[in-house]
Amino acid sequence: MLEVSTAMAEDPSPQVQAVPEGYRWQAAGFYRPLLDWPERQEVAKLTMPRMIYMGDRDHGQGLGDRWQTSLSDLVRHAQPELEHVGWTVHWLPGHEHMTANAADVAMPVVRDFFRRAFSERTGDDAR
Repeated sequence: MLEVSTAMAEDPSPQVQAVPEGYRWQAAGFYRPLLDWPERQEVAKLTMPRMIYMGDRDHGQGLGDRWQTSLSDLVRHAQPELEHVGWTVHWLPGHEHMTANAADVAMPVVRDFFRRAFSERTGDDAR
C-alpha cells in the first residue's frame, strides 16, 4: 500500500485527481511506518468489535491500471481467518472500490455494525 499510495500521490489516475494532493500524501505517510509492523500478530490481540466492508466487485478501481487487483478476492480468501479472530465481514453486492465507500452505501453498514456492537456490549438497544 505504501508503493500504491506513493505512486497515486505522485501521478494520480483521473479518478484520484479529485482527491486533494495533501490527502493523497497522507495515505503514503500512514503506510510508511507499517512496513515492518507485525500485522497479524498485533491485530490478533484486538478485542474490540472489528469489521471490514467491501464491494463484491472490488478490483481496486480508481487505483490506476498498474495497481488494479481483485481486492474482493483477497478478502474472500482471508474471510475465514478474519472471522476466526473475531472480525465481521460485510459484503456490498454490486459495488466496486469507489462505490462501496459512497456515504449512502457505507454509512448504513457502519452504523448498523456499531449499533449491534454497542448493544452486545451493554445489553442496551442502541437506536
